[in-house]
Amino acid sequence: MDVHHLRCFDAVARELHFGNAAARLHLTPSPVSRAVKELERELGVDLFVRKHHEIVLTPAGVALAPRARAVLADIADMALIAQSTAPDRARVVRVGGSFHLPPTYFDEFLELAQGVAAPRVVDVVSHPSAQLVSSVEQGELDIAMVYLPVDIPEISVLETARLSFWVAMKSDDPLTAEERVALADLRDRTVAIASARSQPAAVNGLSERLRREVGAVRHLDDTDMMSIANHVRRSDDLTLSLDPAMGGTSRVFDDAAFALRPLDEPSIHFSVGLVWRTSAAAGDRLVDSLVEAARTRWCSGPDSL
Repeated sequence: MDVHHLRCFDAVARELHFGNAAARLHLTPSPVSRAVKELERELGVDLFVRKHHEIVLTPAGVALAPRARAVLADIADMALIAQSTAPDRARVVRVGGSFHLPPTYFDEFLELAQGVAAPRVVDVVSHPSAQLVSSVEQGELDIAMVYLPVDIPEISVLETARLSFWVAMKSDDPLTAEERVALADLRDRTVAIASARSQPAAVNGLSERLRREVGAVRHLDDTDMMSIANHVRRSDDLTLSLDPAMGGTSRVFDDAAFALRPLDEPSIHFSVGLVWRTSAAAGDRLVDSLVEAARTRWCSGPDSL
């Protein structure tokens, strides 16, 4: 068995869903399923009972899941131990940020991290939230700014912002007559939203809320906002966007072909936050300093954007 087998088993044991486990690992379901089957074959036992719409752990799976989790935690701790033995000035601070975040907002946190870390090097990576959370969990990143929720026992979370939605539509859509759009205005319309692959918890939560209160939701196969904008341009569907004034991928709707109106429902938003391994903050002075600086910056609670 190898680390990949254990990570796939752990993800499926947590999610009890191969698709969600794959999203958590930033993989497709097929390699995750294959890795679990290879592990089962090597161990000589079934770890899951696979039903049509349900996956449950077998007794062997229940017994082995915490052991696998402990092994993965020990592997992640190896990176922490290695970093702690490096000369202090040689320590590289590893920071991640979702590429779906408003750039100026992530830049503010990055500036804070660079101030805490100076004169050390800050290594920055940009990936989908699911991949960043997995990298933090595996000890590959010290801290990351991602879309929430993140519900992993070994991961600590600090919510930093709540991003309001705008309704994006074609420029000749009847809803352009409204200054603000209420949920009731969407009930006879179809809302197209991005694939949940890059940030499954956030997108799936949004989808469930819209299905409950609006009705028609179309999940697109793409996470690229240009593709979503092209879909809106060619159809009567609406979509949800962040304010283009914040920059980033939402700027695609800053185009004469589209119109945007604020969604008049504050409870529907995307939450953004910082995630880090709890044990890293306890065992690494620099990670602890980053966390304390972030707690001070957001001591009054998350920003409303």
